[in-house]
Amino acid sequence: MKSLHSGVPSATPYRGGLRTTAALAALYVCWGSTFLANRLALDGIGPYLVNAVRFLCAGIPFYGWLRLRGEPPMPFSGWIWSVPIAFFLFVGGAGLLVVAQQQVTSALAATILALIPLLTVLITALWERLVPRKNEVIGIVVGFAGVVLLHLDGDIQGNLFGVLLVLAAAFTWACGSVLSRRASVLHRPLGSAVQMITGGAIVLVLGLARGERILWPLPLSALVGELFLITMGSIVGFTLYLHLLRTTRPAVATSYAFTNPLVASLLGWAVLGERVSVVNIAAMAVVMIGVALVLAPGWAAEIRAARR
Repeated sequence: MKSLHSGVPSATPYRGGLRTTAALAALYVCWGSTFLANRLALDGIGPYLVNAVRFLCAGIPFYGWLRLRGEPPMPFSGWIWSVPIAFFLFVGGAGLLVVAQQQVTSALAATILALIPLLTVLITALWERLVPRKNEVIGIVVGFAGVVLLHLDGDIQGNLFGVLLVLAAAFTWACGSVLSRRASVLHRPLGSAVQMITGGAIVLVLGLARGERILWPLPLSALVGELFLITMGSIVGFTLYLHLLRTTRPAVATSYAFTNPLVASLLGWAVLGERVSVVNIAAMAVVMIGVALVLAPGWAAEIRAARR
């Protein structure tokens, strides 16, 4: 049973609210840290091969483990659905991000990717012919104003191509997220594994076609970064994300973008010595205010449900 107003499950509101909160918190930590992990992995692995290793090494064992636990096999239609979703999420979203991170800082990339919830709301409204709520429209305007503010900082002029790649990554990830919600055949744990395997295979072919290579012996930093991406970024993070996509409103499921700039900026500064300018911080704040305006009603609905 779903609430007509909140769009979130309400049959067991208190437990559901706690589960959603715990899933969101874990996703925030996992995916906020992937910007640092990407930069570390790039020390010895080509950008698309970073994702190929990440998703194949996560998806194949995860698929086998779920089948051993008694999960029925994925029907052929599920594998077919996973192909276009993989192009949007893995070739476009995750793939373009890693390519861009060769040129832009973690803080800049994470701030631009904070537009994902706003783009997801827009695409969902157009696809499902839904009129965005007033708070969503205001949030979208404020969020894009934050990106315009980024233009005042020298980072964006010096890395224009990288910035455009991150914007493309944000748009394609939002498209893939909306498409994933519609693929009901993939709405079970095995669906996460299938999408990672399909996406990993596609970006492997793409990376090899681009002439990308893996250094050997692999630098320790690259090994640590890739292991984090496989475990926390893929098996844990991607599964949590798909769970949230099918159990909450799109704006809530993509709310990790609200905290990504904070986590990514802190880790980029502390570990990699990346510069975080005053303009970066101001733009980050404006974008996050915009995202908060979009998410506020969904959070409020869950809090009210938990109190009942």
